[in-house]
Amino acid sequence: MSKSFIRKATEPDAEQIAKLISDELHDEPNLVNIKSQLPDPNSLTLVIEYEGQTRGFVSGFITKGNGIDRLELDLIAVSSESRKQGLGKSLVEAFVAEGVQLFSPYLVRALVRAGNEAMEKCMKSAGFQPEEKKRS
Repeated sequence: MSKSFIRKATEPDAEQIAKLISDELHDEPNLVNIKSQLPDPNSLTLVIEYEGQTRGFVSGFITKGNGIDRLELDLIAVSSESRKQGLGKSLVEAFVAEGVQLFSPYLVRALVRAGNEAMEKCMKSAGFQPEEKKRS
């Protein structure tokens, strides 16, 4: 049985990340932006390899403001044929562990599009809780 392997993304991973963004997130990837983000010291992108192929990625960044450093998980995608195997949860857990080690943030949060039930479920399985909506 093959095991998954998570590692920091490098420039050669950019095309596979772009393909995952297009195929799984149904968004138009910008390869130049992906390549420039990978070496950025304020961002973190990890890929997961499973059965010898890149099957997913997670990316985010550190924001600093008002004396609070926040690690923000921005994008995650797992190939459709590799879902429901815990790869997304593994990516989130690795992202948090690596991000905390690199950046020592005060707060870790995930940015989830409204209605993205798959990401909501993935974040919940990794221990994230939704933020209460404030009413004005």
